[in-house]
Formats: sequence, structure tokens, C-alpha cells
Amino acid sequence: MAFVIHENVQLSKIIIDVRDKVSIKESAYEWGDIYAKVNFEKYLTKACFHDKIVSITAGFGIKI
Repeated sequence: MAFVIHENVQLSKIIIDVRDKVSIKESAYEWGDIYAKVNFEKYLTKACFHDKIVSITAGFGIKI
């Protein structure tokens, strides 16, 4: 899931990766400012991806 939050003049591009895998979708990671990831395992993910990742649980809630 990808979406943009627009507040005043600032844009934030958010990716939510709900796949049941530890891998990162590199193109989505590059596009987004924040990469929210279910099943994030720091030790199984390359260090170059750690900066933007926010770990979320499978039962996350989003109000749109």
C-alpha cells in the first residue's frame, strides 16, 4: 500500500508492506519517505534499508 500525506507544503510518501516476508521491495523503499513493515527482522535485513523502516504489527490500524 502506498499513499501520500499532504500537510501544508510538506509531502510525506508512505509505504506499508504487509507481506508475510522479511524481504524489502527496493523500488517502494526508494520511493517512500517511510517504509512501514510487518515482520521486520533487523538482523535479516541489509543495513542500507534500516533508515526508513518502521516496524508495525500485523494488526495495525489506519484511519483514512
